[in-house]
Amino acid sequence: MTLDTASPMARSVSDLVCMLYYMAGFDANNPGSLDVSVPNYIYDLNNGIQGIKIGTPAYFLQDLAPDIEILFKHAMETLLYLGAEIVDVEIPELALSTFSGYTIAAGEAAALHHQWLQTHSNEYSADIRSFFLAGALTETPQYIRRSRPGDNW
Repeated sequence: MTLDTASPMARSVSDLVCMLYYMAGFDANNPGSLDVSVPNYIYDLNNGIQGIKIGTPAYFLQDLAPDIEILFKHAMETLLYLGAEIVDVEIPELALSTFSGYTIAAGEAAALHHQWLQTHSNEYSADIRSFFLAGALTETPQYIRRSRPGDNW
């Protein structure tokens, strides 16, 4: 599923860099994977962040909880102190991201629950059934079935 993304967790940036180096390679079992060379992240690990530009989209920073805003500002101050350049970025398309995410989630849920919806739709609550049925109206379930012929969706 496209919105089900597990991210690595580690105790340090160097541990994450090592994980990323091995995770970023080509996966023949993943139709979305690209067969391109992977940079050696480990090589640049100790070069610091002097001069690196870090973009912060204002859309995601609106109405933050006060404690989160304090932590975010502290992180930005630390990055500035270490030499990064913080740049405000505007990505107008992000205003549609909530709608897009909802559409994708509903479509994928409809695909995942397709068989059960056909035979046991009354066992879902009205709101969940409506969510799945709305997703069934998108092209997502058909796309998933076509792109993964080995799955029994």
